[in-house]
Amino acid sequence: SILLPDHRVIYRSKNWPTASDLANSILAEYQTSTDNAETSLILSVADDVRPLMGYLPQTRMAVMVAVALLTLVGILLAIWVLRKTALNPLNQLTGHLQEMRGNRRLLGQKITVGGSREIRALANNFNEMSGELSKLHESLETMAYGDALTGLPNRNRMLERVQRQLWLHREDQSPFALMIMDLDRFKIINET
Repeated sequence: SILLPDHRVIYRSKNWPTASDLANSILAEYQTSTDNAETSLILSVADDVRPLMGYLPQTRMAVMVAVALLTLVGILLAIWVLRKTALNPLNQLTGHLQEMRGNRRLLGQKITVGGSREIRALANNFNEMSGELSKLHESLETMAYGDALTGLPNRNRMLERVQRQLWLHREDQSPFALMIMDLDRFKIINET
């Protein structure tokens, strides 16, 4: 549509929407002006928006599905990063701790884990604690099963070893020998 400044129609397309169809149309106007800034013509373009409105529900659904998928991917990525940086290393530390509970020989054995800086710091502290516990355990075992003066195994160690041999040989029914030696005047020998 081409209008004069007083809105008189100079030209209007035969496809121009009627007054009742203007509610379903989108209009764009451009005013041309002369050198003295007066409006000389008004150019208008109209387009029917009903086909666009027909696509909106489908587009809305497609956008919602895309947002849901992106959210799901984001959540899965966050879970993967969390597992990689925190949960898997913590599971490794927990598993090693449970193994140490059942097998004291694992005390002092270092474990290396990946993950965040905090998890690695926790693993380093865990390794230090495990090393200190290993030293303490060795010290307690030496005191419990060794003679402080000679460093040789004591009576408790001997009884433990005899019981172990009895159990092993009872299982496969093989013979074993136990030799007991007695020293006369041991107190005098020990004191000298």
